[in-house]
Amino acid sequence: MRALLLSGAKADNKPELQILADDVNCGHAANSEALDECPLFYLRVRGLPEQNVQAQLFQAFLGEAIVEIAGAGLREFVTAQVACWLEMRR
Repeated sequence: MRALLLSGAKADNKPELQILADDVNCGHAANSEALDECPLFYLRVRGLPEQNVQAQLFQAFLGEAIVEIAGAGLREFVTAQVACWLEMRR
């Protein structure tokens, strides 16, 4: 530190970070809940059958995650799997 007080001083620092296996804490979380009644009501009053209403909401929700998948092949596979799952629910 004294070197920084002198005129024309400079310092080269090499920061290091050491993480020991016993120092690491990890966790995860998940959340699940029923479908929101507002969008359900909105689609119901437009005459859509209940199963179509739920399928459209599931597809919209999952679609937001699917578009974030980087690989086109994987994205298409997941889209097809979601479509099959929704079809089985009808």
